[in-house]
Amino acid sequence: MPFVKGDVNINRGGRPEGSISVVSALKRELAKIPKDQTNKEKKTHMEMLIDAILEKGIKEKDVSMIKDIVDRVDGKAQQSIDHTTDGEKIETVVEFNYINPNDRDKTNTKATTKATPSVDKTTG
Repeated sequence: MPFVKGDVNINRGGRPEGSISVVSALKRELAKIPKDQTNKEKKTHMEMLIDAILEKGIKEKDVSMIKDIVDRVDGKAQQSIDHTTDGEKIETVVEFNYINPNDRDKTNTKATTKATPSVDKTTG
């Protein structure tokens, strides 16, 4: 639903005082060390989660998990986008307007330049 200025359903008071977000609660819990007896190394939930992610990706050779790990560490691979129309280049027009401060009263002080960037056909 798009934002409509003046809509009576808008919560103008913001989030109620004392409420917490799911993200805040998850971060708090991930920072805790579980009290169970199987956690002899005293790892936090976050450390245990990372161990499980790495185990699934590396030991189980889960390709999807490996991709997610790499994307989180290095960032997603950059994707190129074709900014053309069916392979036709789009003309870019750059207009420069210069008015000499000493000639403000004159009407013929505007200079316009149109420029089309060159496109290297070898790289696409």
